Amino acid sequence: KYTAREGGSRLKSDANETLKDRLSDIKQELSQNGLHVAINLKHDMPNEWHVLKTNGEVSLTLDAFRLPYMAQSLDTALENVLFLAKVTGNPATFTVKIDGADLDLSKIDDWGLCSNGTSDPELGVPFTVSVTPAEELDKLEALLMVVKYSF
Repeated sequence: KYTAREGGSRLKSDANETLKDRLSDIKQELSQNGLHVAINLKHDMPNEWHVLKTNGEVSLTLDAFRLPYMAQSLDTALENVLFLAKVTGNPATFTVKIDGADLDLSKIDDWGLCSNGTSDPELGVPFTVSVTPAEELDKLEALLMVVKYSF
């Protein structure tokens, strides 16, 4: 018979401190505050990820249903979209195009990711993400969007 027991106050306090430290690291690294939702193209939008990896370009729409339930019925607006890219070889920069305009992502050393933000995308309005040339597209392992919203 299995019985779960708490690990005691020492384990609880250590876990809480570790979590606070990790969240602080994330906050400091991204220099962001406010309400956010993370969207991993590979896992949350697999069809769009496949189109991007196949064609080098995809049309994306950030709809309200991707936001937390409480924000879906309110007058919500996107403030910023931070793009995080995992790229083979961990280059110093990586470029994606948002509606044809270059967005240069810079390396975050501690994470092995490249990042940069844009305020261009709007809620419910399609926008295009592309990566060229094909050699650069082949290096793209993952693309995440950290969407900052307000209401």
